[in-house]
Amino acid sequence: MVTTLLGGIDVASATPNGYPSPCFFSHNDTTYAIIGNVDGTLSFVSGIDGHIDDGDLFETIQENYLSVNVGAYSSATIADLNGDGFLQLLIGQDLGGLYYMKDDPNSNVGLHESLQKEFSVWPNPVNEALSIEFTDYNGETSAEVLNLMGGIVKKLEIKNKLTVFNISELKPGIYYLKLSNHASAIKFIKL
Repeated sequence: MVTTLLGGIDVASATPNGYPSPCFFSHNDTTYAIIGNVDGTLSFVSGIDGHIDDGDLFETIQENYLSVNVGAYSSATIADLNGDGFLQLLIGQDLGGLYYMKDDPNSNVGLHESLQKEFSVWPNPVNEALSIEFTDYNGETSAEVLNLMGGIVKKLEIKNKLTVFNISELKPGIYYLKLSNHASAIKFIKL
């Protein structure tokens, strides 16, 4: 079968919701797909079993899966890579970066749960002062600023709903802010 709309998903053009290589995987006898997008996000779809004929539609579970954003041209694969019985997610991007996420069996985030935006980070790009604001602040937490290699370059303590950090000592480049109680990281550019 040759189609440009696989399950209603544009797999032929480089639109924010299209990408030519979705990753299909099976979990608990159900087929799912994670689709990398040109804007660096991932889409998570189900309803694939029995719906692969031209004109059939899949069900989009989450447009911005796990709030992942790797910058541009994301591509993913998911499998039990280390044989522990849990799924691991590898995400690649156009500049050659590779991100690894693993399932935490103690986490309350399930495969089908939608994550709400719990915090914002601005400005981006940033020169000196990086602000982090929580939608619903639940108490003191910590964060790490990571370089592109995943190395920790700065540790931060967050004690309020809105916290502003001086990051002027960081060299210009691309960094990630990883909160201790969140699975994903936010990319930011230091000028």
